[in-house]
Amino acid sequence: MLAYLYYTYYKFTLVTPSKEEMPELIANTTLTLFPTLNVIVIFIYLQSKKVFFANTFLNNKIYVIFIFIFFWILGYFLFVRKGKHLVIKEKFDKESKKAKYIKMGLVIIYTIVSFVLPIVMSKR
Repeated sequence: MLAYLYYTYYKFTLVTPSKEEMPELIANTTLTLFPTLNVIVIFIYLQSKKVFFANTFLNNKIYVIFIFIFFWILGYFLFVRKGKHLVIKEKFDKESKKAKYIKMGLVIIYTIVSFVLPIVMSKR
């Protein structure tokens, strides 16, 4: 599913004006944002449960930046390095329209939830 998330963000980047600006890296950066937000949500939840290290993580932006950089480097090696994004694109371009619609729906849900959940959790 992670590869399909990358594929979706990559394909979306190809239809934007950013398509000339290394779309494989833009897709990787976009994909990196969502797991980072998910980690923040986990720490917000842990903070609400009074876990001692959650406050330290959330109050120090260096930790969040480190998580973002970690996910970005991981994504680079998984999806960008040595043209892997082209192999992923070929693989998912061959799927049926029905499979693409189902997976696209899941990607949209994941993306929306990843944006909304940190806001909702921080209001608690």
